[in-house]
Amino acid sequence: MEPDGDRRETWLLLGFGEAAAGFVAAGLPLGAHVSVYVPADRPPSDATQHRLGAHGLIATLDPSDVTRASVVVSLVTPDAATDVAEGVAPFLRPGAFYVDMNSISGETAVCIAAIVEGRGARFVDAAVMGPVPLMKLQVPIWLSGTSAEEFHALAATRGLATAVISSRAGDASSLKMLWSVMTKGTIALLAESLTAARRLGLLEPLLGLLKQEYGNTGTPAMIMRMLRSTAVSGGRRLEEMGGARRTLDAAGVPAWTVEATMRWIAALNGMPRIAEAETVPEVVEAVSNGLGTPLGAQTTPSS
Repeated sequence: MEPDGDRRETWLLLGFGEAAAGFVAAGLPLGAHVSVYVPADRPPSDATQHRLGAHGLIATLDPSDVTRASVVVSLVTPDAATDVAEGVAPFLRPGAFYVDMNSISGETAVCIAAIVEGRGARFVDAAVMGPVPLMKLQVPIWLSGTSAEEFHALAATRGLATAVISSRAGDASSLKMLWSVMTKGTIALLAESLTAARRLGLLEPLLGLLKQEYGNTGTPAMIMRMLRSTAVSGGRRLEEMGGARRTLDAAGVPAWTVEATMRWIAALNGMPRIAEAETVPEVVEAVSNGLGTPLGAQTTPSS
């Protein structure tokens, strides 16, 4: 493999969803060649094909193309992370970095580390701690694993905002899953409280309290992102919460909040009209209608 300071290293992305496209759009990796691999048994969706075309990329279906890469970044769905790692592992170059950025449990990360390191590659557990399309290369990425420090040094030359939290594979993913309990739980809290507020004619004052007390979490933009995007990508978020539940199980902690959150995410994912809403009141109205319970027609506090 080329030295870390050499800009000729080749990066290969596994999958090309929103996060991968966001990294490429932001210029990752700076000055290096990027290619994309999509497993043949998981052909690119129309959305993926559109993203690839927008960036002038064509995905390969041949796992042997992984051999060309000195840095392999996995950004697939959580349920596919292990299968994809197993599929490309025989073709990994000795010493290549295999950076798993999927929303998986720590246990899954440890399993993938064994698969990758068994082939002589260097595994890095990487937790992406924010929306890439919004934060671009400044999105925080927590790293763990025996090769985390080495990848951190390389990532710094590419403008990535990485931080090493430990040398144990699985720690970064576990920490992200615990954070998901908080962030995805907020989706359920917002849906539950805002819908009730609308039905009671208290939506506007509650939105005022959210903005006042919760900063960015209470802004209309964040509320729209949390609720509207769940209607589109709820399936992936359910997979992520499954990883969060496994993380809590491993710690011997009840997953009560996770279970309630999963019910709300599944419900929101089944309400396509949410994605069409353009304002917070419209989103809340769509949620309320989607629940199928008669509304209490008020939208402002009664006098």
